[in-house]
Amino acid sequence: MKIYYIFLLGLGLFSSSCASVGYVQKTEYEIAPNQNFPKNIQYIYLLNRSREKNQLKRAVKSISSGYIVGDELSNARRVLMNKLSREYYREAKYIGEDKKGQGDRAADRISMADLEEKRGQSDGMLCLEQYSIDEQRSYENIEKHQLDAKGNDVYLQAIHGYKEVKLTTYWRLYDSKSGVILSEFPRELVKICEAEAFDIPSLNTKLDTVDIITAESLSISLAKEMLVDLNPTYIKSKWMYYKKGNGIIKESGKLIKEGRYSKAISIIEDSDILINSDDELRYKVYHNLSVAYYLKSDIDTALKVAKDGYKYTKETKLNTLAGRMKRE
Repeated sequence: MKIYYIFLLGLGLFSSSCASVGYVQKTEYEIAPNQNFPKNIQYIYLLNRSREKNQLKRAVKSISSGYIVGDELSNARRVLMNKLSREYYREAKYIGEDKKGQGDRAADRISMADLEEKRGQSDGMLCLEQYSIDEQRSYENIEKHQLDAKGNDVYLQAIHGYKEVKLTTYWRLYDSKSGVILSEFPRELVKICEAEAFDIPSLNTKLDTVDIITAESLSISLAKEMLVDLNPTYIKSKWMYYKKGNGIIKESGKLIKEGRYSKAISIIEDSDILINSDDELRYKVYHNLSVAYYLKSDIDTALKVAKDGYKYTKETKLNTLAGRMKRE
């Protein structure tokens, strides 16, 4: 889920000391996910149907410190599925594994019998149909330039190494009731590191330790990338309120902080503070009242309060507040 904050700095609106003000956020609007599942799919089960290439609990290709074994791959897939289920913006639950994959290719589509057995109360089943990790290394002879003790140029024979580790996955989203494939897509993640040394063993040690790549770290990185596309982007703004002054200002500020905007409005409008107080206090109360209306999404009244406040107090910061509300 991406969140962007709108800050307006350098305005008189933010000139008060930090001790006397607080800030609250408001979601201005939402941008739909890049990869948006159908609206009727509100509750998703995640199921791992992938299988290791060798289909056994044996060591497979080395990528960092030694070997990735079957158990490590199983754990890495659990990490991937759990992170997706926890951080997906709709309701989601990881229900475990049912390995039907073919190692280096996606599993065949799920059967209706399997779907009926596992679908529970879900609207959709997001299945990991393939999960495989491959590594390629390449080496190139080079000359490394150095200076000897007398400052003369010396060229030493060395080796430049390049390691590419690729995580390949394939996904299908099934309609839990009909078994129809609603969406299917591959997702890949590539990590690259380079190093130099004077011999192959030393070079491989550097490639494995300078940038440590594990199956779990690949899963976490892939989940983060997928969540960027699967979750909406929220554009948020930050609004100041006063929390120090007289009792009404303190109480309204406290209520704004707690998100109780209607109550904050009531205690201000039920008092006589907008009439019987000096201009500085009246300005702060008008400010809090206007912000409370805005946070309650009553934009017209928020603007009216800010304009009325300027009319009675001549405080230009209320005009600035109204101008910002119009732009947002």
